[in-house]
Amino acid sequence: MVTGIALTGTGYGTDHTTMGRAGLITMVVSAPLLAGSIWLIVDSKARAEVVPFDSGLPTLMARSRAARPHLVWGPNFVAGTF
Repeated sequence: MVTGIALTGTGYGTDHTTMGRAGLITMVVSAPLLAGSIWLIVDSKARAEVVPFDSGLPTLMARSRAARPHLVWGPNFVAGTF
């Protein structure tokens, strides 16, 4: 989509109409692909669950929670499973 915008603006702005038409074609072809990729991102319903790191030990290892995603943070580190 960005390439099509750049080609169209450059082509019609500099008297190269063939480059402008190429930009329009590129935008028309890439618009459904962009819409499809946005739909896939929204449909994935990605999320992160934030839980406290309560073991009291100075380690990056969190409790074993393989079934649930989690995020652990502390001084100078962030760890988690997604």
